[in-house]
Amino acid sequence: SVVFSINERVNRVTMWINQSFLLVDPLETTTTNQLDVTFLSLRDNQPLRISTTANQMTIRADDMDLVGDVIQALAAFLGIVDLQVVAEFPREMARLREILVNVDEYHASRQKLSAEMADHSNLIRSLVVRAEDA
Repeated sequence: SVVFSINERVNRVTMWINQSFLLVDPLETTTTNQLDVTFLSLRDNQPLRISTTANQMTIRADDMDLVGDVIQALAAFLGIVDLQVVAEFPREMARLREILVNVDEYHASRQKLSAEMADHSNLIRSLVVRAEDA
């Protein structure tokens, strides 16, 4: 999920949703400063939830790429150049941790192999010196 602040009226966000999503019936603009809609993503059949309250907007989905695309489309529509967001994707962070653990293991293996290669190189050098003396 991603949370950020915008200084736009909910009506403009509603207009963007009506233009950007395939809706059976267009969303009606409300007099309240709140909006809460849920869609089904065709990418992975997971829910995408967009909600706003006052000046804060939340986009919830498990797919980081989808959320990024939605934010880019919204920012382009609203003319936002710079946007500070707080993102939380626990699955992606768990995957990143697993990858970093694998990288650490590969690095340790590479260091061990490099040390063994240096040892073997020294052994070969000493054997060559012995062979020349003999």
